[in-house]
Amino acid sequence: MEAFIIVFLQSSDAHQSFLSYLQNNRLIAEAHRVSGEGCYWTKVRAESHDELNSFLDELLSFGNYKVSLSLTQVK
Repeated sequence: MEAFIIVFLQSSDAHQSFLSYLQNNRLIAEAHRVSGEGCYWTKVRAESHDELNSFLDELLSFGNYKVSLSLTQVK
């Protein structure tokens, strides 16, 4: 399953540790630092809902998030 997750970091001090987390987590297929809504947008590939839920629990140590699940890839 693929999920698109907008990450809202809880403080400016969290950026360095979050960048390290991004580089070392195998579920994160893409990550972008963005302007506008959120601090980072990520594309995550998980094997199951349980694996995605565990990932989301880990994200809470950095801040909040907003999740959208991919239903079908059209292109």
